[in-house]
Amino acid sequence: MLPYSDLLRSAVAGVLTGKERSEVYSKARTALVQRLQEARLSPRDITRERLSLEEGIRQIETEAKARLRENERGAAQVLH
Repeated sequence: MLPYSDLLRSAVAGVLTGKERSEVYSKARTALVQRLQEARLSPRDITRERLSLEEGIRQIETEAKARLRENERGAAQVLH
């Protein structure tokens, strides 16, 4: 299976706002827990997978913030 960050990156491609990305993440969290519970995984395994998803979300958000800063710097240079 692909790392969650790769799956999330595909899911939020073209999503411009933080609010929209947050909605995608919320749906991913819900779907993951449901799927893991249906698979009858142990609470420990479910927690491990949830933490892995959260790490993927943090990675995507770090990348999004970096792109935003780059875009702001580029816009500031155009204005000068």
